Amino acid sequence: MVFMKMKKDRSVRTRSAKKQPEKSSLQSEQRFPVGGQAVIEGVMMKSPHYYSVAVRMPDSTIHVDVKRHISVTEKMGYLNWPFLRGIVSLVEMLCIGMSSIMRSAELASEAIDDSTVADNKDEDKNKSKKADNDNDVDNKADNDKTKSRNEHDNKEHSDKEEINKEDKSKEGNKKEEKLSGFAMAITVAVSFLIGIGLFVLLPYFATYLFGFSEDKNAFIFNAVDGLIKICIFAGYIYAISFLKDIRRTFSYHGSEHKAVNCYEADKILSVENCIRYPTFHPRCGTSFIMFVFFVMILLFSLIPFFTGMLFPGIESLSAVQKRIVYFVVRLLFILPVASVSFEVLKLSYRLKSSWFMRLFLVPGRMFQAMTAKEPDKSMVEVAIAALAAVVEKEKMHKG
Repeated sequence: MVFMKMKKDRSVRTRSAKKQPEKSSLQSEQRFPVGGQAVIEGVMMKSPHYYSVAVRMPDSTIHVDVKRHISVTEKMGYLNWPFLRGIVSLVEMLCIGMSSIMRSAELASEAIDDSTVADNKDEDKNKSKKADNDNDVDNKADNDKTKSRNEHDNKEHSDKEEINKEDKSKEGNKKEEKLSGFAMAITVAVSFLIGIGLFVLLPYFATYLFGFSEDKNAFIFNAVDGLIKICIFAGYIYAISFLKDIRRTFSYHGSEHKAVNCYEADKILSVENCIRYPTFHPRCGTSFIMFVFFVMILLFSLIPFFTGMLFPGIESLSAVQKRIVYFVVRLLFILPVASVSFEVLKLSYRLKSSWFMRLFLVPGRMFQAMTAKEPDKSMVEVAIAALAAVVEKEKMHKG
């Protein structure tokens, strides 16, 4: 995933007449802030006002959906202030990301259903032909009647399938409108709870089991806690990377980065240009997670101090009660941590050429090596299709 740059559009740098390559339909006078993520057999790309989902279908075609997105910051400008915009951006990207994954899953399911229907029709035709060939020549009249009956039955069966398919499609669309929002809310809620359990609850109590105390040395305690978080995250990524579908998703993630890197370098979007760019991107969500872990160490180290200052009576609580209070405060700190981490991510992109920031980005680069793999050319084509769709829409929106 690549978070969008939240800044004003800039003009494409000019080139001399001799060196300037032939312009394509994807090259415009302005560059728009873009970001995206990998989905099932495809890529989602987001611009300021639109997002697209491009999916590679079984017949090798690319299906592209483009939808309008109105950010809450357009209605409430103060939400675009520093330390507020990060929370808004995270929530919106999470919702769009989940919706895009669900859409890509629907397209994959529809392709499988269409393939199954086609196979059933072929099977029915083959059975009919076989039945005709097996009949005796002497019973030609009976065979003709049987054949006619079979053709009638096949036609009736085919018509029923088409009607049922249309009815199911209409019912599915109605159910989708009613349940998609609810299903996405449930999915986000469950994912959030799993994330809290894996990356907050488990490391916190595991650190206590290792003999460290939050009261004695909060920084050391949270440093160990952060190290456990990183180990859990690395182990999770390593484990799922053995799954074939996940490996393909990681390759689509790499294609998304290549397309964004090419676009932000003011190059024409083509497979030949994009494939030359790295799969690493400073604004990737993987790097953001690493920033979250580091910011957690710093901010969580302040919890005992601020808790004791605001609630002096906490010292009279038992050790177990104090741990529960500290843990609840950690949960309250999650949004501030995400907000600060988002600002650090933006700063890291602005200063990406400095030696200090290059060093600071090393952990994120290492994890991106696991989650953003080298794609093939067909995957890059999908990423280009997704990016081109939102760029064209933004050009129309600006015009």
